[in-house]
This record gives sequence, C-alpha cells and structure tokens, in this order.
Amino acid sequence: MNEPSPQLPSRSVLWTMRILTLVALAIGVFLLTIDVAWSIKQQTAKVPFCSAFSWLDCETVISHPRWSNWFGIPVSMAGVVVYLGMLIGLGLVDKAKSDARRGRIGWWLAAGAVAAATAALWFVGIQLLAIGKICQYCMAEHAIGLTLAFLIFVHRVGRPRRVGGAVGLGLLATAILIGGQLLHTPTYVHKQLVIGKTEGDKGYVEDAAPGDAVKLDGGAIVLDTAGHPMIGSETAKHIIVEAIDYNCPHCLHAYELMRDTLPKLGPDYAILVLTFPLNADCNPSVEETEPRFVDSCFIVELAQALWLTDPGKYAAYHDWLFENQLKISRQDALDKAHELAGISFFEANRTDGRVRKMIARDEDIVARLKVHRLPGFFAGESRFTSLPDNPDEMAKLLREAFVAP
Repeated sequence: MNEPSPQLPSRSVLWTMRILTLVALAIGVFLLTIDVAWSIKQQTAKVPFCSAFSWLDCETVISHPRWSNWFGIPVSMAGVVVYLGMLIGLGLVDKAKSDARRGRIGWWLAAGAVAAATAALWFVGIQLLAIGKICQYCMAEHAIGLTLAFLIFVHRVGRPRRVGGAVGLGLLATAILIGGQLLHTPTYVHKQLVIGKTEGDKGYVEDAAPGDAVKLDGGAIVLDTAGHPMIGSETAKHIIVEAIDYNCPHCLHAYELMRDTLPKLGPDYAILVLTFPLNADCNPSVEETEPRFVDSCFIVELAQALWLTDPGKYAAYHDWLFENQLKISRQDALDKAHELAGISFFEANRTDGRVRKMIARDEDIVARLKVHRLPGFFAGESRFTSLPDNPDEMAKLLREAFVAP
C-alpha cells in the first residue's frame, strides 16, 4: 500500500474530514429545503425535534427576518456552496498528480475552512445573544465547520503556499455576509392578496355596523368587532387582527411585543383576537398535535367562555395566560377563569355550545386568511410575515400599515 503524501493527512483523518463535510452539507441542504418550502407554502413545513425546550426554537432562528437571510437569499445557501466546494476539494486532493495542483486545492480548502469557521462563530453569537433561541441543526453545522477548520490547518492539507491569501479570502467572504445582514432592511409585511373565490362563494362577511367592520383581503373577509374578543377599545379607529394559540411560543413573543407597542400607539389602536388552537382534537386544520399544544383546545375554550361571560375581564385573562404560558396547568387556567368571572355563570356559558361555535368560527376565518404559522397578524391591507424585536419599530410599521394608499 502506498504511503500518503507528506502534503496529506492519514487516510483515516482525510476520510473523517470528508464525512464531516458531507454531514454539514446534508444539514445545509435540509435547512435550505425548509427555507424553500416556507417560501412556497408560507411556513407550513414543521422542523422536527425543535420544541423540547423553550430555548430550542429552530423556526424562530430559521425564519428570522434579518439573521436568516442575506438580501433575501437564505444564509443556508452560502453554507451549501461552501461545504459542497470543500467536499469536492477533499475528494480530489489525494488524486492530484502534482504538488502544485495539490497545493492549489489546499489553498481553496483553507479559504473555505476560514469562511466556515468565522461564519459559525458569527451565527452562534447571533443565536445566543441576538435571537435568544437555538437551532440544534444550525449549531451542529457550525460545530462541524469549526472542527473542519481545525483539522485542515493542523494537518496543512495540500501544504498550500501563501496561505495568508486564503485566510484573507475566507474572512472577506464572511465580512460580506455579515455586512449584508447588518445593512439590509428586513421585510416584515406584504400587501394582502384577495382570496380567490369559487363560483357562489361570497367570502366571509359578518353583519357589522359600519363603525364596527374590519375588512381583510380586499373585503373578502369582514369581521365585526362587537363579536370578537378585543384588546383595547372596541371603538378604536385602527383594528389589528391577530390569530393566536395561548401555548404558541411565537404568539408569546408577539404578545410581549404588542404589550410594549400599544401604549406607544395610543387609544386609536386595538387588537381583535382570533383563537386558533394547534390541536387536532378541536381544529381540523391541524394534522398532528405536538406535546406543547395538548391543552390548547381547553385553554382556548376557557378564554372564549370568559369573554362570553364578561368581555371586560378578557384582557386580564389574555395577559395572564401569556404571562404564565411556560408554567400553566389546566387547573390553574380554570381557577383563574373562575376567579375573574365567577364559577356558576362562567360554567353555564362554557357548556352551552356557543363557545365551540366561536372556536369553529375563528378556525374557519384563520383558514380563509391562509395563516399557516402563528401568530397570524394583519393591519390594514398588510399581512405581517414576521415581527420585529423592537416596539418602536413595530409601532412605526403599524402606523404605516394604516396609512391610506
């Protein structure tokens, strides 16, 4: 058996690097597939094993309007390109017929290793410090990138000349990526598309007084503020429509954001709440119930029953449910509802059939609005595809959304 060239590591190390690169490439393709699926189907594709802990939230990381893309191009695409190039280089480096050719391949491997390692450090920091959520698939890819960089430089694969140029190229590529993310203005909203109607379909129109009507999708859907739970004044001039599940972590983020945003907007702004439990037991739009949503039907039922019993107490219950989302139990939710509305009247309303009809009505409206990832968020003629982190920025976006075109 031929001995490996002094320009190459042992075969076992070389194959270890190839396998690691292949795994990183597979993760990158997986993440890119999720990005593409979401762009086509408005984020209906679920990311498996991403809800075991509150801090483990791949969907928030992958869909973040600023940090998940570069001028509209998914950052996972850059990972795919880098690791594909490195895989090709690692596959050819031991087959090169001259030291010069082997050195050129090693030079490009060094550049790719620097780009992968520095980008990994950047995105690990973004997840830990800026987003506050972790995507374990992303973290695995970043760990591989750092490991590959270590192995390539320790073993000086290909023994490239002027390796400083390769390091500079890798750093430049990462700098361009980071600069683009910092300079690019994220897109949070787009104009609503009118829902296509079949023959005989008149859309969804509730019988509302002119001052109580909220029109969505170009008037295809009309909601009556008097017939839905509201956060804020029912006579507010500008009505934001939000579809939620009280167990949804993204809805908790939206709640915290709007809790700080509404005071900046003043009394002319209010939220109309549509409940959409992510539980197949009561929602035919849900195919499979994740563990975190096992109590969603029960809690939404309580929330609707409390609004039916005492609309004035709904906002307090709405706040309590979100503020205690991570530690709430069925009994806790029921006890709080009884405390706010009284046991006998509340239970009479909860069991008379109207609550189930209200939940079914909201599910129908949310389905018609084609909301595939909560929270669904509508303001004026705009549909929010994501939400900013800053209340001042959110207030600005909402004011712009209600400016007449």
